[in-house]
Amino acid sequence: MRRRQGGISVYGPYQHRGRWRVVRRQRGKKDAVRSFDTEEKARAVADELRKLVAGKTVMQAIDAWCADIQRQEKSPELEILTRYCLNRMTAVKSTGDVPLSSITPRRAAAMYDVLVRDGLSPATHRQALKRAKSWFRWLIDQGFASENPFEDVKPVGRVPRGKKQLRVTTSRSFVDYCLGAAEQDLAAVAALCGILLGLRPGETVELRGLDVDDNGRLLWIGDGKTDAARRQLEVPDILASHLVRLKETSGDTGRLFPRKASWVTKALHRLCRGAGVERITAHGLRGTHGTLAMRGGTSSHLALAALGEVSRSLGHASTTITTQHYVRREATEDVATSAVLRVITGGRG
Repeated sequence: MRRRQGGISVYGPYQHRGRWRVVRRQRGKKDAVRSFDTEEKARAVADELRKLVAGKTVMQAIDAWCADIQRQEKSPELEILTRYCLNRMTAVKSTGDVPLSSITPRRAAAMYDVLVRDGLSPATHRQALKRAKSWFRWLIDQGFASENPFEDVKPVGRVPRGKKQLRVTTSRSFVDYCLGAAEQDLAAVAALCGILLGLRPGETVELRGLDVDDNGRLLWIGDGKTDAARRQLEVPDILASHLVRLKETSGDTGRLFPRKASWVTKALHRLCRGAGVERITAHGLRGTHGTLAMRGGTSSHLALAALGEVSRSLGHASTTITTQHYVRREATEDVATSAVLRVITGGRG
């Protein structure tokens, strides 16, 4: 089966050597061939491509790219972020669907200018521009656009590196509150995983009973954003008992925290209010873990003795990410000027 418009044809799906193929053919260009392990996946791709060939509206183009992200089995958060950014950039939800061809370089620049003037943070509008550029690169690769109207749009504003972190005293207050609530509040245990172990929200909600090892003293992180994210972490006694309790409920294959990653951040705001400390994000909690471990002043966990160990605990591929976004500069300088790094245990580790 095929559909033709504007020199583009879509063929398939059809079987080839035990897999299912979809071919997009465009006049004057090499065939784009994609192969799938099931007919269902191949047919879904073919249907999306045919919709674009037939209509090529902004909404169809957004749906098609998000569907492709899903089929590549990337994180659900990436698909949610992509859709949010493109909906904000194009304003398609409020202005209605329009032809994809209506997004000219001049209009693309105007779209970004609206986001900036709407008062969005630099991190938000710059991320939206980044996703819009990637979106059109994908459309060009698929043969549904000839140029990227966002390519020459320059991002404005400065994104501050790192997130707001808790201080030593407020960290102790936060840990005390979460420990007191941990028996009845699942989110409190998740927050402890963030500040004591430096886990990402996505890593926390993917933990399964089998990952809790050696009676809770060792935690295995089996998957993550990079190879460095796969690691094993020592667990302080004050957290180990709670992980063992959750494992008894979930079993070896069940998830300790059967929630989405966004649940951690939302719950964190509530926990900060309960603890009487300033509100921080989940990444701010990870940053607090890294800074306090380097400082040697946290009462929450067996301290990490060097910057390399902090990077390993946070699951970073390099110490550059750690120092730029998670560990306070002055804490890093202490490490650089100290002959022997202190190994601290804190009051209750």
